[in-house]
Amino acid sequence: MKTALININNVIDDNKASLAQLITDLQFKNNPDLLLKYGIAGKEKCCSDNLYHLSYLSEAIRIESIEIFAAYLVWAQKMLVARKIPIIDLSNNLGYIDLACKEVFPKEAYKIIHFYILKSKERIKNIQTNPETYFNDNNPLLEDAKKYLDFLLKAKRIQAQAMITNLVKNGNPISSLYDNIFKVTQCEIGLLWQNNVIT
Repeated sequence: MKTALININNVIDDNKASLAQLITDLQFKNNPDLLLKYGIAGKEKCCSDNLYHLSYLSEAIRIESIEIFAAYLVWAQKMLVARKIPIIDLSNNLGYIDLACKEVFPKEAYKIIHFYILKSKERIKNIQTNPETYFNDNNPLLEDAKKYLDFLLKAKRIQAQAMITNLVKNGNPISSLYDNIFKVTQCEIGLLWQNNVIT
């Protein structure tokens, strides 16, 4: 079984560009309004997204982990929602990935791919929303974390570094700075990016 999975993984990887193009062509052929809505640039972006989808699908199959592909799709769905792209677009796209793989792969290999797509598709139906912010009132360094984030977003590296140095000099343990400033600001930046607030 492991050898069969590795072979599927290798075939996906070796043919990723042509497979991504086939998926994109199928999607746009069956939905002509997509070209009107998103244009050529949107079609190219869709093809690029399909490359990512195939990479994660391939890796999930290689290590026999549906969770890898499912988690990626949950992330992708949240990102698309933040960019005002309908959720149904991702679900439809998975259908075209499935259809393209059915055309390209032998029956037994396709069954495995179909199983991964189907199980992962079920996961995005039960998506949970992210918190609105990672900053909370229980954080003893909340104001410092907000100030640090502001420095980062404004590319004020020297001020950010000076602020952290002062906090250390004032007796704040490194572990506290990590948990209450570095970790939460990185999560907050990820949330801002995912919600299309920053690019």
